[in-house]
Amino acid sequence: MLAKSAEVAARSVETSKTLSTLKENDEITLSYQEALMAVKARKNLRYHFLYLPFPIAFFLVFAASALTHVPVQVMFPTENGLATTLDALTTDTTMKFKNIQTQADVFPWLSKTLFPALFVTTDYNGNNVTNDRRSRVNNVHKLLGAVEITTSSAPDQSCGLEGPLSLIYKPCHDFGNPVENVPFYIDSNADAASAVAMIAAKQASGTWISPSTTLLQINVATYNGEVDLMCVTALKIAFQRGGFVETTYKMASIPADPYHHAKSVLALDIVVGIFFLGTLGVEGRQLWLQRHGVYWGVWRVVEWGSLVAVLAYYVFWVILCGGIYDDTLSSQLTTLEVSGTIDFSKAQDTTDQGKLLLTNVMQQYRSMGDLMVAVRLAAMVALFLLTIRILGSFRFHPRLNMVTATLGASLNSLGPFFFVFVVCLAAFVTSGCLLFGEKLLSFSTIGHSTVTVVNMLFGQFDLAAIFAVDYHIALVWYWSAMIVLFLVLFNMLLAIVLAAFDHVREEKAGPLRSVTEEFSIIAKELIGVEHFWHKDAPKRFRQSVRDGNLQRFNSNTLSEHLNIGKDEAMGLIHNMKVLSVVI
Repeated sequence: MLAKSAEVAARSVETSKTLSTLKENDEITLSYQEALMAVKARKNLRYHFLYLPFPIAFFLVFAASALTHVPVQVMFPTENGLATTLDALTTDTTMKFKNIQTQADVFPWLSKTLFPALFVTTDYNGNNVTNDRRSRVNNVHKLLGAVEITTSSAPDQSCGLEGPLSLIYKPCHDFGNPVENVPFYIDSNADAASAVAMIAAKQASGTWISPSTTLLQINVATYNGEVDLMCVTALKIAFQRGGFVETTYKMASIPADPYHHAKSVLALDIVVGIFFLGTLGVEGRQLWLQRHGVYWGVWRVVEWGSLVAVLAYYVFWVILCGGIYDDTLSSQLTTLEVSGTIDFSKAQDTTDQGKLLLTNVMQQYRSMGDLMVAVRLAAMVALFLLTIRILGSFRFHPRLNMVTATLGASLNSLGPFFFVFVVCLAAFVTSGCLLFGEKLLSFSTIGHSTVTVVNMLFGQFDLAAIFAVDYHIALVWYWSAMIVLFLVLFNMLLAIVLAAFDHVREEKAGPLRSVTEEFSIIAKELIGVEHFWHKDAPKRFRQSVRDGNLQRFNSNTLSEHLNIGKDEAMGLIHNMKVLSVVI
């Protein structure tokens, strides 16, 4: 078997050497064995080149569909414009969101920064705006429903202390099991003065935000008619047990009517569905045919994984669209925003109904925001697996398969190396957390420390920050980490991959194959060039090889046998030489 493989390889190398001189030497011939190999190779290449566009097209169509469902080109200016406006500097601003460091800072931020930006009743000249333009953030983001404000509190518990300390400090709070309090709402049609008055009353009570408060969250839903986007913003202020205040915000943009303005969205969904069903049918058929044999492998898992990810993406998308086009939500929003039947400034029976509507509307908007995040995550996973699927379709050609084969060959060495790398990484992550965690947020937890150390390997690191904690300790820690993790282990990783690349290149050492030439030969056949231009000469040549009518081929014999010109016969021999080196 080995001898036969060596013989084939040697013959292929010899064949490849003649290709460079083929056009200058009319007497170069093609043996029957080479012709037979070329005919067989043509059949295999035809299948692979015909299949190759499908995974690529599947990826491109799905990517286009995902980018249409998630219109990032308008989401970016929308979200950034809204974020900067909600925390904008004005003449009355005394506190910004990211500058909140104590519980007392919350009230000036709400009263002087957030509420004036949300409950807009005048223009920049101080003139009253029309009802249509009330509560428009930055003139384009219309408040929907209400502003939802909720807090969470930690129940009291014993500190578990003994001796005099137990008398000095009590009680403690169970920050690990906070309880969410009943939210309250500020109607979107309110003005800034009434909203500030509500917060002033909360502040005067002294109980709304207390030492037991763990979280203050403000949810805002807006609609931008210029770009047809809804945006759900969650502003979170976390009061940690050590007294540290962490401020974070999250935004999720949702197309308000994705299928109304762009009919191409539905067309792309249909095309994706066709590719999905086609791939499912092919894989299902293969699974049935090989039900008694070995079917599952790495690439089969990738195939099915990509299908599952695409399916999950569209499941989330359908659920999201169900919320977007929900008639109940539309009627509730109309009742709150358009009909004017509910006046939250007066005590009446409809006020309780309005609060219930506000609760339902905000809950649905929050759910749609979470679904939009799920849609984007599912799209990311699907695109990644579809990319791996494309790489899998390159396996038929050694030049296209070089990257995949290199990664596969390096797996045996990467497993033990990765274990050693994780052990060393854990040592520096833990030591960094112990040395700098009390001063720096980037090392304050094991998770933050892990991200920081990994980023350090890629050059994204604030060296001055750890030097400010303790220069000498930081210097020793940083140099040790860079020497061990970067200079030694990281370069060993590159060496392993390069060694695997050399191994793959040597293993596949043989005749030089050209993807473009092979594709050109197959493409000309598929588009009918050999039929209309060459009068089916390649087809008649292949039939002669199968029938055994010719045992030795050169330009003269081939020209006479196929009744074609010598130049055309030389071109045909060249093509067969190219295909004959495909092993």
